[in-house]
Amino acid sequence: MSSTLSFDAQNLPDVEYSGAPAAGRGKGRDPHTALRWAHVPMIISIVANAAFLVVYWVPEFGRFPGHEWLLNQLAPLASSTLTSQGQSVTAFQEGRGALIPTFLLLASLPLPALFRARQWQLRLVLPAVLGYVGGIGLIVTVLGLLARQQFLETVVGVVLMAGWVAAVGITVFRLIWVNADDLPRRPKRVGWIVVLIALLHPIPIALGRMIFAPELRAAAAELLSGQESLQYAALVTPTNVAVYLSGVAVVLTGWAWYLLVPPWQPFRVPWARKTAGRSPALLGPRLLILGVCVTLLAVSGAMASFAGQTRAREIALGSPADDLPLSCATWTQQLTGKPALTLALSGSACNTVTVFSGFEQISRTTLDEQLSPVSATTPDRSQIRGRVVAAQYGPTVVVASTDGEGFSTAPDQLQGINLADGRRLWTFRCDDDGDLSLRFAGSDLSDDPTAGRITEFAEEPAVVATCSNTTVPINPTNGKKLKR
Repeated sequence: MSSTLSFDAQNLPDVEYSGAPAAGRGKGRDPHTALRWAHVPMIISIVANAAFLVVYWVPEFGRFPGHEWLLNQLAPLASSTLTSQGQSVTAFQEGRGALIPTFLLLASLPLPALFRARQWQLRLVLPAVLGYVGGIGLIVTVLGLLARQQFLETVVGVVLMAGWVAAVGITVFRLIWVNADDLPRRPKRVGWIVVLIALLHPIPIALGRMIFAPELRAAAAELLSGQESLQYAALVTPTNVAVYLSGVAVVLTGWAWYLLVPPWQPFRVPWARKTAGRSPALLGPRLLILGVCVTLLAVSGAMASFAGQTRAREIALGSPADDLPLSCATWTQQLTGKPALTLALSGSACNTVTVFSGFEQISRTTLDEQLSPVSATTPDRSQIRGRVVAAQYGPTVVVASTDGEGFSTAPDQLQGINLADGRRLWTFRCDDDGDLSLRFAGSDLSDDPTAGRITEFAEEPAVVATCSNTTVPINPTNGKKLKR
């Protein structure tokens, strides 16, 4: 038995070759094109919140030109709950809840992983739901800003929020036409992000303060409020090195965890890679990297916590004498259980008197007289050395000054200054306005003839002033003449 298959070629349909597809056709089926906007929501949320994180936790960096305009514009995207302990950084955050920006930030983090998921429910449905909720949040935000007449002041943030929602919608739509097996794996080269964050010093410092040294942020904020000096005492200090390293360690630990457990495949475990054709030998080195980073985080975190507490206590109770390199001279009175009182002289003539309680400036005055240079001598005509001729007697600092007439540097007056508030308590001049020589007897510091501190046997504390014809012992506390 046999059979024959035959057909008539004339009945076949005509097929014409039209050449290669035109450029742009099938673009929606390209997985790389479909994922082009996948990271946009995360970038928008992280950058906006990072700005508020730095401004709140490192307020020393929060006074750059145009900072108010920039923060106001980004306010709709900033989560005060996650970046500033629920505190408002700008006026536009006051009275507004942080639910919408917090949702946008948290929802943006898993989106790149969800877009690469093999299950269509995770790849399409869940991102679509997140985008829908984000769109509702956008509408609520716009209506609230319009009601408060704040839309124009925050229009950049609103546009970025709309871009967040649009990026999710576009990516979901494009992924409908993409084969899940063609989706690329997670990005492998992310080490440059760690390097970039480490080079941007404010971000690691902000992370270190937020996690390990929050008291240092409070001290820095107090120094910035109405302070004319020492504004950066909490930043420009060796303590800041430990805080910075702890912030870098936080980023490194996140990077090591990223290498160990790929966030693009949240349901896979490292030991399951063998079944996927990956070498199980990669697990050991990644575990080692994670262990080193965690150890570095623990060590640097402990150092940052201790250093931050120490520096914050020093700022609250200590003396800023070592942090005033441009001062002419400083004197300190340490009170038990209270902030130290420090009096500092500064300026070209050393006649600017600044008083600190701890590191907080409480007064600042300028004297009319010149406190430096002053060429003074002791009664035995020995030259007194030092930029300022002065001595401390408990809560009073006695200084020699000159009016500078005729470019003279010889002292013509003694002044007693209250160390607690910088007020001038008393003055002394020779009756004949003649030459004035002096010595400090029984001052708080030990005797030093080169500084004019000379105390005779059994002599009580006094400022011994010698005029042309007489020698006058002066009570350093009230400026009255002592009887001997």
